[in-house]
Amino acid sequence: MVNRQLPHPLNSSLENVIASNSRMEMQPRFSRSASLGRKPTGSKNFSSKKQNTRHRRTASLGAIDVSQCVVCKNKVQSLKTMKCRHTFCMQCFKNRFMISYKKDGGTICPVCNVVIINAIDKKELKSAVSFAPLPPKIRDKKCRTCGEFCEDKCKHCKRRFCDVCLISHINDLKEELGNINEDLNTSAVRFEDKISNFQNTMAKSQVYLIIWFTSR
Repeated sequence: MVNRQLPHPLNSSLENVIASNSRMEMQPRFSRSASLGRKPTGSKNFSSKKQNTRHRRTASLGAIDVSQCVVCKNKVQSLKTMKCRHTFCMQCFKNRFMISYKKDGGTICPVCNVVIINAIDKKELKSAVSFAPLPPKIRDKKCRTCGEFCEDKCKHCKRRFCDVCLISHINDLKEELGNINEDLNTSAVRFEDKISNFQNTMAKSQVYLIIWFTSR
């Protein structure tokens, strides 16, 4: 069998066709791999944007100064924090509440416009919440001196004392009253001396005036 060789121009054209076919087969693979390679890049960009948004949001929330009133910008003396986490001084909160209540029966945060209290919530709170009467103060039933429970009261100072401490308390009151009486007696004597001195001075002045008028 004799191998027949093609002429040189035909051989080169056949090689060109084979090469072009191989390039056409390789091109979809490259385009598919390129399209697949773009997806992770997009997801990374999306996640980075989401992280940046979250960072800006947390940064804006962190910039709230809870020690400063958001209305008057002064240092908060009487703190009033809303459910939206904004802080007011008590005076600004009362003023804001009265303005909003006259408009729509509720109050709105001036920063984020969140409804703080409305008329429905106030009615529900009034009907749902009830407080039991507070028990009497335990310390009012104890002796002021020893701390034991007792029923007797001093008629002078209205404080509770046990039997033993009440006697001591009465003795202390008697001693205190005695000291007060001594001070009053001393003051009375001193004022009597002043009155007598004043009377003597007036008498001398009267005699001097009589002599002066008669001598003219």
